[in-house]
Amino acid sequence: MKLNKTIGRVATTLVATAMLASLAAPAYAAKPTAGTQNKMTLNKTITLSNTVYGPKAEFTYEIEGTSGKAAVNGVTIKGGVDADQVKINDTLDTADDKIDFVAGEEAVNGKITKTVSFDFSDVDFPEPGIYRYKITETFVDAAENPDIVNGTNQYRYVDVTVKNEMQNEAPTGNLVIGSYQILGSDVSLVYDSESKQYSYEGGTAAKSNGYEDATYTTYDLTLDKVVKGDMGNKGEEFDFTIEFTNGDAGEKFSYNNEPYTFGENGQVSITGIKLTDAANPIQITGLPSDVSYTVVENIEQSKGYSTSATVNGSEKDVTSAADKQTVATQKKSQTTDAVVVTNTKTSVTPTGIVMDVAPYALLVVIAAAGCFVFLRKRRED
Repeated sequence: MKLNKTIGRVATTLVATAMLASLAAPAYAAKPTAGTQNKMTLNKTITLSNTVYGPKAEFTYEIEGTSGKAAVNGVTIKGGVDADQVKINDTLDTADDKIDFVAGEEAVNGKITKTVSFDFSDVDFPEPGIYRYKITETFVDAAENPDIVNGTNQYRYVDVTVKNEMQNEAPTGNLVIGSYQILGSDVSLVYDSESKQYSYEGGTAAKSNGYEDATYTTYDLTLDKVVKGDMGNKGEEFDFTIEFTNGDAGEKFSYNNEPYTFGENGQVSITGIKLTDAANPIQITGLPSDVSYTVVENIEQSKGYSTSATVNGSEKDVTSAADKQTVATQKKSQTTDAVVVTNTKTSVTPTGIVMDVAPYALLVVIAAAGCFVFLRKRRED
């Protein structure tokens, strides 16, 4: 009986102690409370130059904890925890940790922006504080995208502020994510004793919206017509076709304010181009530098023109057929390609005429000489 009473008193004491302990310190929830701002988004922006149509490109992302930063006036930036539980684009599947830019997408104000998300709902935060994570961007197949210049800094840092959930000015025992701050580098905190405020080294310049320093540049192609020779008709209209190959399916460029789109086979053609010697060169804009093009002049050989061509001043081979002249296939360059096609037509002397009239001409000369001698002799007599 006494033993039972003793056990009962001990048990009561332990329960009471546990209750007091629970009042002294809140029991934190390991994961942030659902319904709070557990997801952060990061921008990836490509600025377009000389085009309104975006490129095909893929960027992947990884996140990891950092070693943190030393305390500044009592505030410490802790190393990020449980990074392998951060969902990128709502999944832990590495196949979905990417941003795809689709070829031919139209820009808004000269830029194309997409977002990648980081969800911290399943991260076990041990206590309130600031937790820093490092994000690494990889430009997939950069060598195959020569016209995209990505930013030189592939890293971004994010500070996740975790705090107590409050109810009636008292902690509930749960944790919530209060805010995110994206940074361009692994900077430390700075404390101003006069204003009693904290800031980052470098001030607002240290902050970032994401990756916004990539550019995509495309280039032009011009085609000009020249007519030469004393029989050339400078007012005649000549018909051209330009065939493009080696493009990405969906890529677009512009001619005459109209979009042209590369098909699944990476090809597209512009037909019905009309040019005269006096006309201004036609201009095609927004061409990637890795596409190739072939210029075809649709002209019958019976018209009597000989055709030559240059690209940026260098002579190009021209293949002649019965109804067209084809300028050798040329890979685009990272500059404006100026193509000039020249048709030359000169007068000719029909063969055989000189030989046919020669004997008669000789007789005329002999007769004239004879008359001269005869008349001179009579005058002398």
